[in-house]
Amino acid sequence: MAETAQDFPAERVVDLDGDAANNFMVLKEGVRQAAAGPEENRLLSADETAQIYTFEKAGGEISALQPGDLFYYSDPENPQTMIVIKVGEIRTEGDTVTLAAQETGVSEIFDYVKVDTSGETQDFVMEEGTSDPGVTYLGDVDYEPEVYSENTARRPLVPDRGRKLHREDQKV
Repeated sequence: MAETAQDFPAERVVDLDGDAANNFMVLKEGVRQAAAGPEENRLLSADETAQIYTFEKAGGEISALQPGDLFYYSDPENPQTMIVIKVGEIRTEGDTVTLAAQETGVSEIFDYVKVDTSGETQDFVMEEGTSDPGVTYLGDVDYEPEVYSENTARRPLVPDRGRKLHREDQKV
């Protein structure tokens, strides 16, 4: 089983902290990507509540997006700026492009997620009905920390310490 960012195609790895062994995500094949540059793809506004994002000086990567495309945007100058959406509506005015997102899930965009977090289980909140279909919260359990890929049949995608999510067809 893959355990580091080097085990995946570099062009699909989203590195969250520079540590190839931990804290990275792998985009599914076919996810469209664009990065901010000095002369193009500048994020003009982002309304995360309404899920509407406007880019000025949009390059070909953004201008070519179509409704239904999965899209990942990053800004190398500001690593905290990351947009991961499924494109809903698109409005173009000159070289300014506005994208409205539609609902999607983590498993539709990412093949693999490895994020190390720390915290006590009392710090976590599970809201019923917010997980992907087929995922059920079973409560607090003791287990050895593991990381799973979506490609691992009938196993959790990413369990948190002290909590375990599983697909409904998995026996626990």
